Amino acid sequence: MINDVPSIIYDKNKNPLRVIKSSRVFFKKHGRVGYVFHVEREERITSISEFDLVEDNGNFVVTKDIFENSDTM
Repeated sequence: MINDVPSIIYDKNKNPLRVIKSSRVFFKKHGRVGYVFHVEREERITSISEFDLVEDNGNFVVTKDIFENSDTM
């Protein structure tokens, strides 16, 4: 589990994503407690699990595309 909740994480292209909220939850699939981060980019908000992050030189980077569909309906 991440010890300190980051204020910024990065997408796969190294673009910053602002963490606007974090929630500590139990992940049944992983059998342990972890964080869900609610991140914002260009006025869009989504959630990402700490299990979808890797640490790279002190920064957390998302391992999957979370804003892949940018089109609005």
